[in-house]
Amino acid sequence: MTSPAVSAYKINENDRTGDGNLLPEAKIKAKKAIEEHVHEAGRINVSELSRRLNLSRQTVRIIADEVLAEWYADIEDQTIVTHKWYENLAQEIDVHPDDFNKDTIPRLRFKMSLFDKMRAMRKILKKGK
Repeated sequence: MTSPAVSAYKINENDRTGDGNLLPEAKIKAKKAIEEHVHEAGRINVSELSRRLNLSRQTVRIIADEVLAEWYADIEDQTIVTHKWYENLAQEIDVHPDDFNKDTIPRLRFKMSLFDKMRAMRKILKKGK
């Protein structure tokens, strides 16, 4: 099911150049609609988005691929940050072992479990790549 908000982004004739291509503002509008749809639905229904946005399926696919490529780049950046956090934590344990006690260890476990969940979600996203 496509979000009702997607219809608010419907592309009309004023959003196109004389040769039928999308104006830059219209492409941004369509991209925002696709991003919102993926956030809400968790998947991309090209046919439905095409119909609701008044765009060709090919155009929807191209814009959706751009959205996903940007998200994958963000995911890779987050992975690097997570890796660095683990690396620094391992060094801290060696340098200041007394700082890790009954109060700090549960918080670290919780944070690590969140990282594990994010990593699992990234794997799922990459499978769809």
